[in-house]
Amino acid sequence: MGKRVAKGATLNKIISFSSLFLFLIICTVTESYARVRPPLIRPPILQPRPPPVRPTPPPFSANEPPLVAMSDPTYNGTGCPVGTVVSVLSPDQQVISILFNEFITQAGPGTGIRGDIKSCQIHIPLQIVNGSYQIMITQVDFRGLASLPLGANMHATGTYSITSPDYPNIRPQSFSTKTNTIVGPVMDEYFFSVIPIEGQGSGRIMDGSRFDTKWSACSNRLNLGIFSRLVLQNQNMQADALASVDSIDTTVTPGIEYQIKWRRCR
Repeated sequence: MGKRVAKGATLNKIISFSSLFLFLIICTVTESYARVRPPLIRPPILQPRPPPVRPTPPPFSANEPPLVAMSDPTYNGTGCPVGTVVSVLSPDQQVISILFNEFITQAGPGTGIRGDIKSCQIHIPLQIVNGSYQIMITQVDFRGLASLPLGANMHATGTYSITSPDYPNIRPQSFSTKTNTIVGPVMDEYFFSVIPIEGQGSGRIMDGSRFDTKWSACSNRLNLGIFSRLVLQNQNMQADALASVDSIDTTVTPGIEYQIKWRRCR
């Protein structure tokens, strides 16, 4: 009986020692793992992006002058063969000048005809860089040469329109003019100035110096359309008659000059 008790005590000691040894091994392994284990890396907390900073547009100014780019004109007609027309925009962008090289009419014994008519259709595109504007023609000036014997006379006519490709269905600003008739005998340069009446419609003037006009549509793309005609009649078949719209070969002044006014749109 005493031997059994001794054996039981010895077995319990062995079990207790084994448990303690196993516990020590687990603690050692756990501590070693904790030392070599890499630190836990947490992802950064993403902050919401601030809204983009947009530049503040400059304040609207109704008095800001337009920055106009004028393209080369397209033209055709008996008074303006290819290569004979030049258009110029003044530095202050208030005057458009058209210069002609062969806008000339002749009648009399040298040509065998009693009358001559020359015409020219011109389109001038205008691109406004800094916004939308309206345009209005405020004056049209004609310059040229008249060499007329007794029995001859001449006059010039013009039709003008301002359109925009942005508003193809809007009726354009348009008007027609006719200069005073020059009657021979005369041999001199001539000058006619047509002054408008600022109104809400378009009008026609015959042998006068005033016409109605109005503002064009608001756009940054405008087209100036011009149809000019020079009419010469000569009943004197003993002498030649000649009339022209100014030539760039004989004068530095333009043949037809259009004074314009701009108004900025909101």
